[in-house]
Amino acid sequence: MEQTNFRDVKLKRDNNFLEDFISGLPDEILISIISLLTTKEAVLTSILSTRWRFLWRYISHLNFECSGSISRIDQFNILLAAERRNFVNWVNHVCTSIRVEKIKEFRVNLCLDHSSTSDVDKWVEFALRKGTESLDLTMLYPPVSGSVHNSYIMSDVFCPTLMNSPSFSSGIMNLKLLTLKNVNVSGELVEHFLVHCPMLQDLTVDGSLLLRNLKVCGASLQLKFLKIVSCYHLTNIEISAPKLVSIQYKGCRYMLRIHNVPSLLDLMIDGQTFLCITHPFISVQHNFSQLQTLALKRYSIEENVELPRSLQLASLRELTLTVKAYSSKNLLRNLSFLMESSPLLKKFTLQITSVPQFSLWKEEDTTIKHLHQNLELMKIIGFSCIEEEIRIIWELVESAVALEKLVIDPKYSDIVNWQSEGVKQAIRETFTRHIPSILERSPRIDLVIL
Repeated sequence: MEQTNFRDVKLKRDNNFLEDFISGLPDEILISIISLLTTKEAVLTSILSTRWRFLWRYISHLNFECSGSISRIDQFNILLAAERRNFVNWVNHVCTSIRVEKIKEFRVNLCLDHSSTSDVDKWVEFALRKGTESLDLTMLYPPVSGSVHNSYIMSDVFCPTLMNSPSFSSGIMNLKLLTLKNVNVSGELVEHFLVHCPMLQDLTVDGSLLLRNLKVCGASLQLKFLKIVSCYHLTNIEISAPKLVSIQYKGCRYMLRIHNVPSLLDLMIDGQTFLCITHPFISVQHNFSQLQTLALKRYSIEENVELPRSLQLASLRELTLTVKAYSSKNLLRNLSFLMESSPLLKKFTLQITSVPQFSLWKEEDTTIKHLHQNLELMKIIGFSCIEEEIRIIWELVESAVALEKLVIDPKYSDIVNWQSEGVKQAIRETFTRHIPSILERSPRIDLVIL
């Protein structure tokens, strides 16, 4: 006769009690628990028992992720079409099964192309009609450069006629966050969202090949965060939004105009290709006094070109520059001006991708005369141990009387094996040899070689 395992019996009894206890909780609590899961996991709870069978239909956070099998299939594999269809059918099933009147979040990470355009449009319309506060639509495969024929294009179905309809407008007014990544959307359609979504606070458009002209303008806009990234055909962008706190732009071939942004604290402009560093200041210089962080990446400082002397960065705490200099003299002159215009600056990161010679210079022309009283951390990226770089760093460190840490990062430089201990030791010896007076005079400066 088989001996009874009382430990297993007790464990089974405890598990049954726990299951019965959880199943006995009110629907509202169970639905809140299910809402913490991904949508796929939430749907799977329907097999637990009849008590759980339909609870997932009342979740308010919908998060659709492509299955692992789709992610592992090559983009051009014939099996991908079948997997895509299965995924689309599953999302369609979930959307038609949801019974809650309002959803808070609708997020999809898609591995789809133009063949699923009508389905994706229906998902977006479903989410907006349900009054979602957050709509995140991300394509896993970016559009082919220069072509939109094989990529998802957001349909003109979301036109003013639909947005103005009573059954639709009441829902779209709740939208606070809109993220469109690798979604081809026109500037006109983005502007329609801005007009018809009075609560919109966070807008991201990443990788749209249809975006050519964009206006983010309006005194009544509630927009606080704006991110326009890798929209390579964008040529004109105008921004005027009094509540904007952060602007991130990464692209090329643009005409940027920024005005009426009194709340702006964070500005990042990545030129994608090297463009004149003075260009973005032409229309925004009068709005910079309140900025706290400024990043200008991949810009060139042309010969005899200077930053506008009306530029004031009175509140700036952090400055990041990635520049190509055609004149070391002019580079130092503009860096000196930036230091003087930013009296509260605490952190300065500099990457110089091209350093010209110092030939035919006079010592008085190269010296940064302004002494900065608050700069505590300076980081130099792409250091290559050449004499011109040492001289620029010497000038900057000499002017920063409160400097506490100097970080040298050889990453992105031409140095082979820049992570080796031997290279780090060589860099340290180079600094000790070229600027010993500063290191001896200011032992408080912590020199860090990454």
